[in-house]
Amino acid sequence: MLPLGPTHADRSPYQCLSVHAGNPRLISFSQLETWGWLSHATGLPPAHGAARQALLAQARKIFLAQGGAPEMQAFDAAHAFWLEDYALYVTLRQAHDHHAWWQWPEPLRDATRQRWPRRICGMLMR
Repeated sequence: MLPLGPTHADRSPYQCLSVHAGNPRLISFSQLETWGWLSHATGLPPAHGAARQALLAQARKIFLAQGGAPEMQAFDAAHAFWLEDYALYVTLRQAHDHHAWWQWPEPLRDATRQRWPRRICGMLMR
């Protein structure tokens, strides 16, 4: 079963975006329904794109509403060594039409996260 990590558009398992993150295409929507985080009315989930992201966001919202915040905080803490940087990278990559990081505007390309204004980091991490 490849690729296990999130891939570029070509879906090559040899160039994943992260060695730690899982491929979101492997998330089972039927399991999310079983856990009560999605309704059965959602039908066949889209393979990718905004509609899939919306369903995953909906499942996250219900998970948190059902008391999942402590579990999510524990996950975030256990994976802090990579998770925030990866989320920021993916967000910036999406904002720049999935171009390589060296093609981003210089202020983003050359800045360290510590130099970015906190409000920008906060907006990107939502």
